[in-house]
Amino acid sequence: MSATPDPSTAPSAALKRRFAIALCATPLLIGGFGGVMMLLAPLFSGDVQWGLREVGQVLGVSALAGALSYFTAGGVCFWILARRGERRVIAFVGMAFVANFFAILLVTVPVFLFSIFMAPTHWNAFGTTLIVMFVHAAGFVFAPLYGAVFGAIFRALDGQRQTFAACAAP
Repeated sequence: MSATPDPSTAPSAALKRRFAIALCATPLLIGGFGGVMMLLAPLFSGDVQWGLREVGQVLGVSALAGALSYFTAGGVCFWILARRGERRVIAFVGMAFVANFFAILLVTVPVFLFSIFMAPTHWNAFGTTLIVMFVHAAGFVFAPLYGAVFGAIFRALDGQRQTFAACAAP
């Protein structure tokens, strides 16, 4: 058994490039869309203006607040799918949901353990952990969105023409 990897199973340079572009473009696209919504908000009045501004802020903040989880847990999980040759957008959506679940576990367990030893009472440790879990629970809304955008960009960079309905097809 040799220590060198088999070149036939190594990912191609094109796959690495498509993956890197899709991984970096996804938060820029979602955050940029939120920024455009905030810029367009003053053109409207009343509730529409308020809605555009608030949704734009939420999308912009999601790109910043979820960046660490997205690039670490999401990036690893998306890479696993990309190496397997997955092309369905729905697979990336499901994997983003799973990645968010594991990202929450990876964050809340250390916070809980740190809080037990640093907090004066165990109730504070439990409360701190609940706050962290509540904040990260927003990822269950945004993770599928990021997975869908990543999958669509990754598939579009493949160079093969497809329709929107074909995004869920194998």
